[in-house]
Amino acid sequence: MSSSKKTKTSSDTCEKLRFYPGWLAGNEEEFLCRMAEKGWMLKSIHGDTVYRFEKTAPAKKIFAVEFLGKRPSVAEEIAEDCNAGWDYLGKTAKKRYYCCDASSPAISHPSADSEAEQSRLSTTMTNLTTLLLLNIPGTLYCLLYCILLMATNGLSLAASLSYHYIYFFGSLFGLFSIYLLLRWILAAKHRNKSIGGTGGVL
Repeated sequence: MSSSKKTKTSSDTCEKLRFYPGWLAGNEEEFLCRMAEKGWMLKSIHGDTVYRFEKTAPAKKIFAVEFLGKRPSVAEEIAEDCNAGWDYLGKTAKKRYYCCDASSPAISHPSADSEAEQSRLSTTMTNLTTLLLLNIPGTLYCLLYCILLMATNGLSLAASLSYHYIYFFGSLFGLFSIYLLLRWILAAKHRNKSIGGTGGVL
């Protein structure tokens, strides 16, 4: 899930505002593929949030986002990936971007078997799972409070919530948080498996 979807468009360029945390790199790659299919090819990225595209013929492309972290971007590594069949598009402070034609023979992902990214994803999954487990008790408490309040007092939902709205909104926020955390954990798990990791927790 990206945090924003603002768009600025001219005749031959297009800018989109997105934010993809590292564990959503797969979602970022899918976003870039969809843009290429619509005829917008990635030109540059500014500050990890502003994606600048230029108008081209619609094409099916495969994009690869390689996480660097604190690792320096070494020219020899870029050359190695390019020799493998990737086209180098550019980089940000922590990521490198590649693409190739969807019709190209299968090419190994630049992050394949990257111990640094696998370790980061495993840590991320552990942290997200901890947040999920900490969130569940409070959400269940709010839900049970609302249910018991209506059951014991025989009040309508509207009347109950007029006095105890904080528990109702606590329940909604808790359920949404659980849903979002589960999506993020599964996305990180899928990403970890796609680059050769074990998949981590869950």
